[in-house]
Amino acid sequence: MHFLQHLRPALAVAILATGLTPIATAAPARAATPAKYPDDFNGDGYRDIAVASPWAQIGSKKEAGHVSVLYGSASGTSTSLPFAVHQGRVGVPGSPEAGDEFGRVITSADLDRDGYADLIAGSPNEKVGTRTGQGAVTVVWGGSAGLNQGASISNKKPTVEGHYGSALAAGDFTGDGNPDLVAAEGEGLRLFRGPFTRTGTPRSTSYISLGGYGALRLVAGKINNNAYVDLVVVNERNTRVLKGTATGLTMTGKTTVAGEFSAYGCSAAATIGDFDKDGYGDVVVAKGWATGNGVAYAGSLTVAYGSSTGLSTTRATKTFTQATSGVPGTPEKQDHFGCSVSAGDVTGDGRADLLVGVPGELGSGLGAGGVTLLKGSSSGLTGANSRWLDANTSGVPNEYTQDFGLAVHVTDTDGDGRADAAVSDPGAHAYDGAVWYLRSTGAQLTGEGSSIIYAPRTETTGTDAWHNFGMAFAD
Repeated sequence: MHFLQHLRPALAVAILATGLTPIATAAPARAATPAKYPDDFNGDGYRDIAVASPWAQIGSKKEAGHVSVLYGSASGTSTSLPFAVHQGRVGVPGSPEAGDEFGRVITSADLDRDGYADLIAGSPNEKVGTRTGQGAVTVVWGGSAGLNQGASISNKKPTVEGHYGSALAAGDFTGDGNPDLVAAEGEGLRLFRGPFTRTGTPRSTSYISLGGYGALRLVAGKINNNAYVDLVVVNERNTRVLKGTATGLTMTGKTTVAGEFSAYGCSAAATIGDFDKDGYGDVVVAKGWATGNGVAYAGSLTVAYGSSTGLSTTRATKTFTQATSGVPGTPEKQDHFGCSVSAGDVTGDGRADLLVGVPGELGSGLGAGGVTLLKGSSSGLTGANSRWLDANTSGVPNEYTQDFGLAVHVTDTDGDGRADAAVSDPGAHAYDGAVWYLRSTGAQLTGEGSSIIYAPRTETTGTDAWHNFGMAFAD
């Protein structure tokens, strides 16, 4: 049985609120030169990769969760891990508790504008006082030595079973130069306007109702290329874009993909990238649990193109499956094409490319799963010259895989102008999990020169103290 089959339903959300009412105010943090990259935690000029293990056991506490960082350098990402960051360690608020799932969702931004990116982690099942399933959001501050110390980003109107922090995204939504944060809760979103103080207090906070459906996925990025970052919200009904404005986020009513999303497993992956180099962000929404080309759970993804006014109303969306011309493979039951997606310029031509996880693909030799790289072009995302990689690809370090590609992340960690890729299989290595670092040749991703990183050592006990390293990467 593949690890993918163990994935539980996404968190249900059931609390409805309305309006956009400010509920907290604080003095801004001291202004400083912000971090060049929103994922450079130690300020050395290289992007880092945060890796979540929300089902990891800490001590005797099962599914307490931890997050680790692969630090970038001129030679690429590190293959040795620092200690895992979790509640109760390195000044992180709270204590490890069974089922908290610290790091179930992670993102990053320089919230306090001190020149170092900060890690933001959601613990959607956190029990706060007597409130079960309330959830929590924690920031761990970056610094010259990496992540150290932290603070809670408090929800001032907590709700029972609201699962605050079940989805996160960071970006300058208000266009004032300060990163803001959005966190899912119940059937809406909490918008925290930056800058933040070192106590985790934002400038102000508002609640945005989503009208009866909680967010399964949040992705921040510029779609119409103005001063404001926009927000893609995927819920069980559809996908919509909330436009950034000087005061916050506003709904457009525009949906990128019609129809319902399953609340299970890898059903609602999304990303933003400029695939045709026209200066506008294009939105990808993938449904790895959906029917693809008529085959149950084969999976599919859809691209909606950006424009000067936001999502284009004149340019047609395009759907990809493994039956699309040029895309490797054939749609098969439970392939889960699109279980994970990440956009970045792998080829260095200025156009974003798309890495797609296909963790259910049944292979030979070293096991199941793989990834497909779809290229950007002058006409947008295309299946032409696509690339398939799995654990049997030449140069890829040997390890038996169950769901290679369950999570993927594309970023330039060595500063050469071409993005490399991190690919995880949380069920590999006897459920400890593993992450593969795959390099770009300038024309393609390759297995040559790649490396494998295993779960960090932590204070786990018991015979089934699994890490499940690599359940998610920070956007």
